[in-house]
Amino acid sequence: PGVYVWWNGKKLKIHKARVVEDRGQHTVQSLGSVAYKDSESILVQTHKNFLSLIEVQPESKPRMSVAEFLRGYPIKIKDKFV
Repeated sequence: PGVYVWWNGKKLKIHKARVVEDRGQHTVQSLGSVAYKDSESILVQTHKNFLSLIEVQPESKPRMSVAEFLRGYPIKIKDKFV
């Protein structure tokens, strides 16, 4: 069980995330796109708010925090999770 998305042709399982209310701090992107990222967090655009990824598991890799994931994977603003 769980939720996964596709990113750059590979499966990314989402183990832990939380909804972050849109308070106008971030530029609105298309659904499923990265709206914000820094060295420790990724916000993905949803219909009305954002999904803050907390713990993920790249295809064929162990489960890890988003901070660990970002050290090894080049996520960019507007990257699309489908």
